[in-house]
Amino acid sequence: MLDTGANAPAPVSLAVPLPEHSFFPVSTAKFVAMSIFTFGIYPIYWSYKNWQRIKARSREDISPFWRAFFAPFFGFALFERVHEAAERKRLAPGWSSGFLGVLFFLLNITWRLPDPWWTISLLAFAPMVPVVRTIEQLHASEPSAEGLNSRYTGANIAAMIIGGILLLLALVGTFFMEPE
Repeated sequence: MLDTGANAPAPVSLAVPLPEHSFFPVSTAKFVAMSIFTFGIYPIYWSYKNWQRIKARSREDISPFWRAFFAPFFGFALFERVHEAAERKRLAPGWSSGFLGVLFFLLNITWRLPDPWWTISLLAFAPMVPVVRTIEQLHASEPSAEGLNSRYTGANIAAMIIGGILLLLALVGTFFMEPE
């Protein structure tokens, strides 16, 4: 007797699952917002996630944690890898990894400046923006099941609220409180 439906096994999918993107996907708008409202912690997380993917793909013996922790020093290498990947895909990044790396490093050390000049360090993420945009372009040319990562999770919103309050307090203390 031939089974015609109810008890037939489900068809087996031979489709190969799409891989993750080469680099950590995040929209430019989300990257900028998260960077500002987390006092630069999000770029460290972004660096960590990118180094994780680089390690998985290349099988190099690198530590994503330490490369993210020392992001101002390893920014050069991360930016260069993104630049090279873009060139392999025939994209013209339009930026220099060396220049962005130096700028990223210098902006990261400005937190040591006296009031109000330390606030320049709040822009330390800015040299990463062209890199994030290039990664978006790379992802547009790669088939993947991953989306752009432009939506805010509950954790993102909580971090932005807490960070926003701390940022506001820091700016008020810097610009509106008189020194004793």
